[in-house]
Amino acid sequence: MSEEKQAVWAKGLPGVPKAMFWPGILGGTGDSVYVHSDESLKPEKETCNPKGLLGRHRVDIRDHKVAPVVKHGTKRVYDKRHACFFCGDTFSKISSHLQMKHSGEKLVAEILAKKKGGKDRKLLWKKLRNMGDFHYNIKRITEKKGHLIVERRPTTEKDSNEFLPCPHCLGFFVRSELWRHAKECPFRCQNNEEEKPLVYSAQILLYSNLHENSDLQENIQEILTGMKSDGVLKAIQSDNSLMSFGSAMLKRVGRGRLPNVRQKLRQLGRLLVSLRCLSTEAAVFTDFIKPKEFDRVVDAVKKISSNPSEITEKGCQKYSLPSLALKLGHSLKRLAEVIRGRAIRDGDDERRKDVENFILLHDTEWADKISSHARQTIAERKYNEPDILPLTCDIVKLKDFLLHEIVRLSELLFKDINAVNWRNLAMVVLCRITIFNKRRGGETSQMKLSAYVNRKTGEWKDAENLEIISTLSPIEKKLMDRLQLVEIVGKKNRKVPVLLTKDMWNALDLLNSKRNAIGVPLQNPFLFAAPSSKSGHLKCWDSLKWITNRVDLKNPELITTTNMRKYIATVSQIVDLDSKNELEWLANHMGHTLSVHRKYYRLQEQTLELAKVSKLLIAADCGMVHRYAGKTLDDITLEEIQLDKSEEEDCDEQDCSSSEECQERTPPKIKDSKQKQKEQKQSEKDTEYVCSNAKKCTRRPWKEEDKQALRTSFHQHFTLCCPPRKRFPHRTGV
Repeated sequence: MSEEKQAVWAKGLPGVPKAMFWPGILGGTGDSVYVHSDESLKPEKETCNPKGLLGRHRVDIRDHKVAPVVKHGTKRVYDKRHACFFCGDTFSKISSHLQMKHSGEKLVAEILAKKKGGKDRKLLWKKLRNMGDFHYNIKRITEKKGHLIVERRPTTEKDSNEFLPCPHCLGFFVRSELWRHAKECPFRCQNNEEEKPLVYSAQILLYSNLHENSDLQENIQEILTGMKSDGVLKAIQSDNSLMSFGSAMLKRVGRGRLPNVRQKLRQLGRLLVSLRCLSTEAAVFTDFIKPKEFDRVVDAVKKISSNPSEITEKGCQKYSLPSLALKLGHSLKRLAEVIRGRAIRDGDDERRKDVENFILLHDTEWADKISSHARQTIAERKYNEPDILPLTCDIVKLKDFLLHEIVRLSELLFKDINAVNWRNLAMVVLCRITIFNKRRGGETSQMKLSAYVNRKTGEWKDAENLEIISTLSPIEKKLMDRLQLVEIVGKKNRKVPVLLTKDMWNALDLLNSKRNAIGVPLQNPFLFAAPSSKSGHLKCWDSLKWITNRVDLKNPELITTTNMRKYIATVSQIVDLDSKNELEWLANHMGHTLSVHRKYYRLQEQTLELAKVSKLLIAADCGMVHRYAGKTLDDITLEEIQLDKSEEEDCDEQDCSSSEECQERTPPKIKDSKQKQKEQKQSEKDTEYVCSNAKKCTRRPWKEEDKQALRTSFHQHFTLCCPPRKRFPHRTGV
């Protein structure tokens, strides 16, 4: 194609991204200029999504469809077409088209130089074909028209948002099957074993190739608006790769987590400022995401997160901000993937290779240089920090204060309806619900108004629950009448319950009735809405801090939602939750799994350690554990355990001086052979304490009729070679 024609094509397609060029795997150098033809790409269906590709977790391209396989009767029609990487047209035999029309291209020539029918040649054809399909799909999504070309067409028509590109070969696969393909992908880097964030990498690759101008500017403007105006903000604004990273991350997590996106950007902005101190003031991240700059990036991370003069107890470097170092490691890799996506789209093969080599260095060396030391610092801090739970008296005092404040503020809101009184009552009720249910603060503060309004009030006694209700005790049935339940979204989108007492729902009904009067916007979906805000809500941490400072508590700093969850998990050990289901009920209410409940929340109280576990240790030290098989710790009594030698001697002297019977029943050899007893076996110990006046017994052999009776009664057990059980007694008549 001539240069004039290329210019015409480029001018006629202003919204079409530049051709993607990935010759590194194919062996090219990137000297050629490639453009796309649009003659065969007619719009098949107009979309009605004016906002473009928005959504919380995936690209909103639901108006697009992926065409299924075509069948005539039971026979499949092979009519799948692929897009040409050079001209953009679609063909059913893409390899024949490339040989006939583009044999002069360097990429095609290098493929044709390979052995015909060989494995290398097939892989190179596949890679070039996927590059054309990837560029074609990006164009379809950008223009919001046409069908996508996927690796395996579904049997039924599916939405395009169910497909994501493989980060290794660029082929589009069903989201749920992407992990299966990635394990066998021939273009996967052999040294890269990290496949857990595979979907995340695919989303970053897709999002970074979408929305060049309008959406990017809109998202960045929304992100940067709430940031502090300082040198970090200026560094972020001067780096296009950082803004692309922020836009892609916002598309993935949604606007509900906008503060998290800002935090990630500011962390990378701080790192960029530190890198500029080691380089030039005009440097950007694309100058540092290179193999030769990897050590400089490591030094910059250490500079802003560690103190070189401090070391841990094991001799490793100690970090003053270990969590920052860990977060920067994750963010740097995501940023590198965004830069790689831009390099793929722009056809910058040299930059793509540098980014991939940087990612390879990150996977192999980052843990040794940064992550291991940071995690060791965190572990050392956790070990040295005492596990202190809130005092029970503080919890009771706080509960009484909240109940009193709910009554007082409710009366005040009835008399004087204003935003201040409404906000104060909402903060008190929020803390009351959070502490009573031991919920995470973010879960209750983001409770939706619709979830509260649509809760079940008196519908628990319907026909489908009668069988369960019949098994409850009278007090449990009474609790069903006195409590109400609201289901909200918890961590990992898990549905978690929130129990409400009468004082809670009365206060919530009052708050809802006064929302319009104080000016809460109708668009605000939250139950604890921030007044005069369309999408804001009250923060549980701020509310709890405000309230604990007003109450005379012994340790107000310990009253946090995390400590309250650890408190209920720890004191629940006092209750006999012998059934696994009972403990699982508590874990489900708290919104986590049983393993998380035991590993992170339930602390081993020192009192329980001293009083309960010590009995088992003493029994093991005396070699008497076998006596308590099948028993609980409460069944082990200290009277049955052989005490320490000195304590035993004192007890023997006192008992023997006060009782003549003890002298008669205790052989003299016991006092003279204390040292020998420790060396003897347990069976010998059991025979030492023998009563002197015990009756002698005479053993009699079994009679033949007795043996025959046993053989008849237990014939089945002799045949099956299994002992009889208690639950199946046999009457022998013997």
